[in-house]
Amino acid sequence: MDWIIDNLVLIAFLVGLAGALAGLAVLGLSGLRLWRTTKAALGVTQGATAELTAEVERLQAATDALPARQAQVQGEVSDLMGRIAALGVVASAAGRLLGAVRAPGRESLK
Repeated sequence: MDWIIDNLVLIAFLVGLAGALAGLAVLGLSGLRLWRTTKAALGVTQGATAELTAEVERLQAATDALPARQAQVQGEVSDLMGRIAALGVVASAAGRLLGAVRAPGRESLK
C-alpha cells in the first residue's frame, strides 16, 4: 500500500494513458466505420447520378423534338381537314344523286 501512495503520479499517468488509448481505439473504429459507410454511399450516389443524367438527357432530347413533332401533327391536322372537306363535297353530291335516283322527276342534278 505504501508503494501505491508513493507512486500516485505514475498510477494516474498510467490510468490516463489507458483511457487515452481506449479513446483513440474507439475513435479509430468509428472513423473506419464512417469511411466504409461514406465509400458505400458514394458508390450508390454515383450510380444514381449516372441514371439521373441519362434520364435528363433523354428528356432533353424529347423536349428538343417537340417543335418538330408539333409541326408534323399540325400538318397532319391540316391534311385531315382538307380530306374532311372533300368528303363533305362527295357526300353532298352522293346525297343529291341518291335523291335524283329515288325520285327522277322531282329533283334534278345541280
